[in-house]
Amino acid sequence: MGKEISHSLTHPDRVTHGSFSPDGRYVATACGAGSVRSPFGADSACYIWDANHGRLLAGPLKHEREIHALAFSPDGRLLATGGQDNKVRIWHVPDGSPVGQPLPHNDEVQQVVFSPDGGMIATASASDVFAW
Repeated sequence: MGKEISHSLTHPDRVTHGSFSPDGRYVATACGAGSVRSPFGADSACYIWDANHGRLLAGPLKHEREIHALAFSPDGRLLATGGQDNKVRIWHVPDGSPVGQPLPHNDEVQQVVFSPDGGMIATASASDVFAW
């Protein structure tokens, strides 16, 4: 295994998901929609961290409700998030700026995944699967 990280990634609410970028440089975490309303004003949010130093690079990247899924593109330059607000949002890494408008679903988004070449994203809810 790798080296132990000796710093904590502090969040304003319970952490629900996390993922490393493919190159290991970044960690994305999702938190919120727990019993405590985030002091940042989001019911649920994603954060992008420098994996080696624990430094917050971007966030809160807001959703209106709990985030259920997050995924980095194969080149690590994009992050997709989806959740209970029936939307998938795509963000630039590492600055967290949004890419286009949210992608709508008819139900809670349960999964997001990029194609191996990063040219497409597949998203799924209980009632829909889309390729974008």
